[in-house]
Amino acid sequence: MSQVVLFTDLHLGMRNNSRQHNEWCVQFVDWMIEQAQAKNIRTCLFLGDWSHHRSSVNIVTLNYSLDCLRKLSAAFDNVVMLLGNHDLYFRDKLDMHSIPYVNEFPNIHLVSTIEQFDDFAFVPWLVGDEWKAIPKIQKKYLFCHAEIAKFRMNALVEMPDHGGLAAEHFEHQQLVFSGHFHKRQRKGHILYMGNAFPHNFADAGDDDRGIAIWQPGQEPVFTAWPGAPRFRVYNLSDVLSNPRKYIDNQTFAKINVDVDLNYEDSMFIKELLEVELQALDVTFINNRNNMDDIEYSEDEINFESVDSIVMSHLKTIESTTMNNDVLIQIYQSI
Repeated sequence: MSQVVLFTDLHLGMRNNSRQHNEWCVQFVDWMIEQAQAKNIRTCLFLGDWSHHRSSVNIVTLNYSLDCLRKLSAAFDNVVMLLGNHDLYFRDKLDMHSIPYVNEFPNIHLVSTIEQFDDFAFVPWLVGDEWKAIPKIQKKYLFCHAEIAKFRMNALVEMPDHGGLAAEHFEHQQLVFSGHFHKRQRKGHILYMGNAFPHNFADAGDDDRGIAIWQPGQEPVFTAWPGAPRFRVYNLSDVLSNPRKYIDNQTFAKINVDVDLNYEDSMFIKELLEVELQALDVTFINNRNNMDDIEYSEDEINFESVDSIVMSHLKTIESTTMNNDVLIQIYQSI
């Protein structure tokens, strides 16, 4: 394998099938292709979560998805895509997913089972006990969409260790690239490269996203998309001291009102930031003096790992009246 470009976790259809988010996805793909073509790169690897919604695909989002796939097919000789957890209809199997139309593109290969060739292994989202196959893979380089214990799901939450997949299971690899967790992070030879661009306030203040250019035997080189939205949490006193330093037309901001301000004044400042500085969105959070108290929505901090955590707990319940497998079946049916 010669030089390749990698990206992951596009999540088409996110933000309630927001046209804005879908437009960002298209713009990101355009930019990524430009970066690859400038280096004459002919192979693209996508590490999972092409779509966001598991149970349905919005018609408008479907059109954006096809547009992005057509662009990838036209730009590269080979495109390899891993199935991620958000691409799956069922939690516990990979046979039904949201992107079957990938197969209409002869140069795009969708990985739905573990595949290996030469020095490389490609691993989609693992269900059930499939993670137990990882220690048996002896390829130098492994690409996956995995949930590895002790890595950070985002800036706020670390993935607990419940006896499943862990870093030590990748003992034969020289380098592991993974999608799924959106925060770029590395421990030893295991690398979460981060989502394509910041998606919500779980990514606040952390813009290390984008693409990686990589060649076997070398370290990856990361580049962030300059057009990416930015999510920020500020104190109003800081913003007022120099608004243009903090707010621009790529900014979503949650602003803690730490100064005395009546409702009319706060609405005036909000309008000023959104109209004059063209902020994408400004939300004022009143009566909060501690930035650590600012709350995040469930969508901003929720990962598929919640399923793993719940199911792990269900397996450990000791009951004389209810079978653990029955509990798990009930949970999976919800």
